Amino acid sequence: RSPAYPDAFLSSLHVPLLVFFPDLRVQNAHLSFYKPFRTTRQKTEQKSIYELDNGQWNIPELKIFLARTIRTKTSVHDFEIINHFKKIGKKIMLLTARKVTMEGEKKQMILIVIEDITDKKNYELQAERQKNILAENQRLQDISRQKDDFISMASHELKTPVTSIKAFAQLLELDFAAVGNAHAAKMLSRMNLQIVK
Repeated sequence: RSPAYPDAFLSSLHVPLLVFFPDLRVQNAHLSFYKPFRTTRQKTEQKSIYELDNGQWNIPELKIFLARTIRTKTSVHDFEIINHFKKIGKKIMLLTARKVTMEGEKKQMILIVIEDITDKKNYELQAERQKNILAENQRLQDISRQKDDFISMASHELKTPVTSIKAFAQLLELDFAAVGNAHAAKMLSRMNLQIVK
């Protein structure tokens, strides 16, 4: 560990931070990196980032991020990476990198801050799902209301002609019964029952 790099600075941070040599070996890390990623200083320092945790940091998106960091003159902000770690499961991380030249170092070092945004993203996803469910419920309620409106309108529109048909069928039934045509009167009586239905 370089004595020029202040431990007081590292200990004041509350997010995982890694300090890299230009060849992407880890110089050191903040304590808040070891606990959430379930690793130790011995398994981290002087190791290539891609070797950490049995190669679980060998992530294509991370390679893109680090290549961009190496090319830039200053910093790269808010680069999102999703990875599934064997010990801790799926993690969504927001990375920020900055090149710094520290006292006693001839080359620029790379500082990477890792923000775990897994819970935040899961909450946003859950909120989006809830929003979609509410929108779908509203759509179904609108369809149900349209159906009810249609049935009400159809019922109203059919009521007048059906009432007229029923009245004429009853008059015909009475006329046929009066002239002694029992068969026709019976048929009209059945027709009346169907009209009522």
